[in-house]
Amino acid sequence: MESEWIVGVLICIALVTVGCAGTGASSEEVRGALAEEPLLLDVRTPAEFQRQHAPGAVHIPLSELPQRLEELRGDSRAIAVYCRSGARSEKARKLLEKNGFEEVINLGGLQGVLRAMAESKSSSAD
Repeated sequence: MESEWIVGVLICIALVTVGCAGTGASSEEVRGALAEEPLLLDVRTPAEFQRQHAPGAVHIPLSELPQRLEELRGDSRAIAVYCRSGARSEKARKLLEKNGFEEVINLGGLQGVLRAMAESKSSSAD
């Protein structure tokens, strides 16, 4: 009986992990979104942003986003939001859409964004 319970817990953990890993856009979607030259929004902490960020990104930590929405309203471009893994950027996407922003995409994690930028740059150099 105890082993069945453990197997059930492991299945739940696997399902949650797969759900979190799927947060954000695919590599192709990221490249496509970046090709449209959106407003790139980094919602990570100040320390994370200072360590590394995508070129041209606007930094508004997720914790400050509700109070700083007006800073984004003057820009007519779509908003492409990223964080470390895609979880915070998904929360930001939902918050932005709830507050009237229509074109918002969750790019997922920074490393995927940087990889897509590098791939786009190398393919345009060919």
